[in-house]
Amino acid sequence: MQNRIITMCCSICMLIPLVGNASAITVPPDVKDVADSAAELAKGVDYRKRFEQEEDEAALSKQQMETEMAASWSTVVSLLEQAEKNRALLNANQELLQHMQRDNNSYEQKVRELEEKSRNAWAAAAAQVNYAEALDDAQVEGSLGGEQVGTAYAYAGNLQHQAENIDVELEKVFLEYEALQNKTDLLLGVRDEAAAELGEQENELAEAVYNAGGSMDYALASRDYYERLLKEKENPYQDVSGFLSNNFYNWHGNGWSGSQFVQPYYFGYANKNSYWGLNFNYVSSKNTTPGHEGKINTFTDTLLYFSTRNNKDKYIVDYNLGINIPTGKAKLSSYERNARMDEDLVRFAEFGEGWNFTPGIAVTRRIGGDKDLLTLGTNYSVRGSYDPTSDIDDDKFNPGNEWQKYLRCQHAEEKWQLVGELLHTSSAESKIADGSVFDTGAVWETRLTYNCNLAKDQDLMLYYWYYHENNEIILNKKVEESPVHYFGAEWKKHLSKKTDLRLAADIMIADGIRYSSLTDSYVDNRKKVALGIGCDLKMDERNKLSLKVQHFSMRDGKNSNGADARRYQGFNFLTSFYHTF
Repeated sequence: MQNRIITMCCSICMLIPLVGNASAITVPPDVKDVADSAAELAKGVDYRKRFEQEEDEAALSKQQMETEMAASWSTVVSLLEQAEKNRALLNANQELLQHMQRDNNSYEQKVRELEEKSRNAWAAAAAQVNYAEALDDAQVEGSLGGEQVGTAYAYAGNLQHQAENIDVELEKVFLEYEALQNKTDLLLGVRDEAAAELGEQENELAEAVYNAGGSMDYALASRDYYERLLKEKENPYQDVSGFLSNNFYNWHGNGWSGSQFVQPYYFGYANKNSYWGLNFNYVSSKNTTPGHEGKINTFTDTLLYFSTRNNKDKYIVDYNLGINIPTGKAKLSSYERNARMDEDLVRFAEFGEGWNFTPGIAVTRRIGGDKDLLTLGTNYSVRGSYDPTSDIDDDKFNPGNEWQKYLRCQHAEEKWQLVGELLHTSSAESKIADGSVFDTGAVWETRLTYNCNLAKDQDLMLYYWYYHENNEIILNKKVEESPVHYFGAEWKKHLSKKTDLRLAADIMIADGIRYSSLTDSYVDNRKKVALGIGCDLKMDERNKLSLKVQHFSMRDGKNSNGADARRYQGFNFLTSFYHTF
């Protein structure tokens, strides 16, 4: 989010120190921010064209997904109707089979009854025949009359006729039973086929419902994505974000030592072409040098800044306002002033000042699209007075107003970006309540920052910044020109989609003399080297954790108090947690 804000309001970094950069004690405070801003600018090259293309593709995808969803649900309805028809046929078949089964049972019972009657009838006929034959034999012997024998044979014939009739009926019923059985078998086959077909249709229906659900999910996702694009088109920079850091600086050398704990707080809100942000720091600073002990726990001043943009086809105009709210502690005792250590060793040497108002304007010209930008900007700081001590009279300090002018050129390719800047800052007279007046000399700065993509998973950032301050008179102490060279590199390796490894080397070389607030003296030819290793962990789309460890070594030449050259070294432990709401 912070880089995104810098890209949107590129001129605002001229207004305020960006507290998100934890390596500020070795390199200029916003060098990493400028580099990251250039990389973000590259991502935004031809943004409008790509956005419109993406919008068209999203609209087409939405239409296709909705068409597929409609077709999928149409298939579901068709399969459901077929399944219902087959289920109705199967139910009718089942009912018919039940009726036929009852008929079959009736026929089986009737066949069994007729078979029983047939057996009985034939048995009776056979018995009567035997009886008639017995009578006939008896007649031969002369024991019976012929009439009785004839009657016996006649009755036997009648019984045979009855048995034959029963067999005829049995054959007829059996044929009907077989026909009914064949129909039943046919219906059973139809039922089994219908049941199998219904099972297949239900499987197809279940699959179709699943596919339709997936199509609906895709269609809804495409619709949501399209609606988000439309919303972003109307309001492309709507975001609320913040971060919290815990940074610890520790140093020692030549019998001197100290430490500082800094906890920056940041909150920002971007909405379309407007942005505002707020940040402050909690500082616990401790000097443990024997004879120079000091400690202070305080909040720094609060920085409140606003920016609004007027974006045209060829020109971008940014209007900015920075306000320094004196919530920190400026009025320090002697013991607390000892806790003000050198800014080349710790993050803060000052903890507060007066009200400051810094309006600014920057005009950016697009040259052949968004790849090349030329920016001309200026801001003017109206600085309020404040009392820097609690135990010294007549030392209220009224710093002179500052006027900064700058020119920036940016070129952004997909795989490399280059930013060049030229800045000039001039100041009005500064006054002290005791009547002292002094001028602060003009400052010229030249900045070159380069990013490149070494491989698919590797990035490299290189920078060279030059700071040159003209002769200045501070509290009646004449200081020679003091050019300072800052240069370094940072290599980043993408270990995974959520994890980055960073290795950094930063060097500062001050030619001539440089003021040291630690010893309240001027030192010759200060040189400092810092090596760092860090890791960025993207926990999800809204949360990011950054960890970094630095080791540094710094050497000072002789100072204006007559002390010999000194060497300092130390470690810095830096952690930051970023959250986008």
